[in-house]
Amino acid sequence: MTLVEVFDNITTSEIDRYIKEMQEENLTLEFQTVNYPAIGEGNFDLEMLARAMSGFANSQGGIVVWGVFVKKDDNGNGSATRKNPIKDLNGFMEFLNEATETVVSPAISGVKHRMIEEASNVGFAATYVPSSLNAPHMDNFKKVYFKRNGAIFYKCEHFDVTDMLSRNQIPNLELIVYGATPTESTGNSYTIIFGLSNTGITIAKFPMLRIKINLPYKYSQFGLGGAMNTGMEKGLDQGDGFEVYIAKPEQVIYPGVLLQVDQLEIELPAGTTELPPLKIEYSAAAEGMSLVSETMTYRLKI
Repeated sequence: MTLVEVFDNITTSEIDRYIKEMQEENLTLEFQTVNYPAIGEGNFDLEMLARAMSGFANSQGGIVVWGVFVKKDDNGNGSATRKNPIKDLNGFMEFLNEATETVVSPAISGVKHRMIEEASNVGFAATYVPSSLNAPHMDNFKKVYFKRNGAIFYKCEHFDVTDMLSRNQIPNLELIVYGATPTESTGNSYTIIFGLSNTGITIAKFPMLRIKINLPYKYSQFGLGGAMNTGMEKGLDQGDGFEVYIAKPEQVIYPGVLLQVDQLEIELPAGTTELPPLKIEYSAAAEGMSLVSETMTYRLKI
């Protein structure tokens, strides 16, 4: 599931799950309480919005869930502990929409806000900030640049800003996982397609993907489209649980293009109505691009 799909699917039930499981903040997820509409305290919300927009846009993108308390550990990492619903939810949404264009420089395209109503004009809000191709973006309150590291926003050093400026001229590959689709065969089986998206502004030449999945998920024996095809050629089995996909010499991924790579499948026991979490460890690289390694957990819906 992509980051924007996670954003689109946040509900009050999902927020309840965050609280119950004490969901930790992470590279792409931040929880914030809200002062609005308390008079004289509006700058706190603006500062938090500016920091989150700068930090997420200058990194890999992210989501802010507004209206949730967090408990910090000794390292500053936070976990969701209880709800703090926003009183004037409609007013807060107007506040977010109006502030979006002014709290960072340059403005970030693709930012989204949505309300998650618990009662009439009371509830929560979520903000989606995409990773930006026009980074770096400055926080207009602190007059500094932020980035995301783990679950923390940190103030950029000079080399961070220089690195962002140079990265604008290279490709950037990200793993994309589609939602589960029922198979046409009998039984309680589903398929999940994964691929690579180039979010940079230059062509990704010689792309490579190294990926490992958890059981009971497995790679489909039929490949993409049921014809035993894959979007990239499979490399030799290294015996470490990872599959390696390597592009043909003439194969490239253009900016803004998603290349489907392969398909997973899962067979659920009879009567099961929920998919287990899909954990993926992966590394991706292309010519001129540093190796990117991530571990992601997807909660797919059926």
